[in-house]
Amino acid sequence: MSRRHRAPAAFACLLLAACSGPPEPAPSQANESPLVLQNIVLSETTSRGGALVWELKAQRAEYSRDRSSASIQQIRGVFYEQGRKVLTVEAPRGEVRVAAREILLTGGVKALAPVRETAFDAERVQWLPDRNRLEATGPVELRQPKDRVRVRGKRLVGDLAAQIYTLDGGVEGDSAVQKIALSAPSLTWSLVPNRVTAAGGVTVRDLARQIRLVAPRAVWQVDQNRVVATAEGNRPVTAEQPANAARLQARQMIWDVPGRTLTGNGQVQAEMGRPVQLFDAARATYRIADNVLVASDGRYRKPGENTSVEGPVLEADFGRNTVRASGGRVVTRILPAVIQK
Repeated sequence: MSRRHRAPAAFACLLLAACSGPPEPAPSQANESPLVLQNIVLSETTSRGGALVWELKAQRAEYSRDRSSASIQQIRGVFYEQGRKVLTVEAPRGEVRVAAREILLTGGVKALAPVRETAFDAERVQWLPDRNRLEATGPVELRQPKDRVRVRGKRLVGDLAAQIYTLDGGVEGDSAVQKIALSAPSLTWSLVPNRVTAAGGVTVRDLARQIRLVAPRAVWQVDQNRVVATAEGNRPVTAEQPANAARLQARQMIWDVPGRTLTGNGQVQAEMGRPVQLFDAARATYRIADNVLVASDGRYRKPGENTSVEGPVLEADFGRNTVRASGGRVVTRILPAVIQK
């Protein structure tokens, strides 16, 4: 039932399709027995306007003696939100619990949301219409076939009205098309916009394993194939590119995957190249393809040397082993020498 409608919906199971044969067995007035029906349609409508909330087609349904629940088999169903389809499902088995206002599907459930043709598979799905909430247990896999994006976890909670799905339990995600992989304790996938938000300690890497980004929290903007990672408390964001001996740390890191750039914002620290060169800056962009770092309001120094260079813009080309300062006032400082005892 829509969260916008507070009035209770009629949760009667309506037999909308005729049986293919007589009931087996027929109920007895003296001693009521289970009622078995073939090829039926079960549904719920709202109390206002009679709009469909859900509809399930089943090859077979067996009602309990008190008619408070029905066990169903070979199910195809649709869930609605204000008259529009928000999810279709298929399952071998299920149960409609009238008194508890629940629908339970089991035996390997396949579901499809029309938004970006997003699908998921789960062993068990429970739908609670009073809370407009769907819960699935698994393992569960949620995916978008177009970009071959998928995420996998042990449990899924879905808000069908908002088209937001949350997974937890050692979540792993990847895209073979976008060449990226992600792992986190939990994540939330909002289909509108197409965005994955991971929390609790996140690791993101490219599938070639050339770049590894670690952060307390990260947002994967799927359509742009961009990752925005943020720090929490004293835990910064770090990014590593071992092939070029590059390591960056910042309060925020933006990884443009197709553009092959890492941009750090806030308290940026970088250790770059062989031998190592150190940079501190308010903002820095590392161009991975040409192995160049451009730092704003930065300072450059080498371990073991007693000089540093500060300037509005520092551009370091590690392939050519050059550092150029520009953009205004450039300051070279002589640092105190370390006295060896």
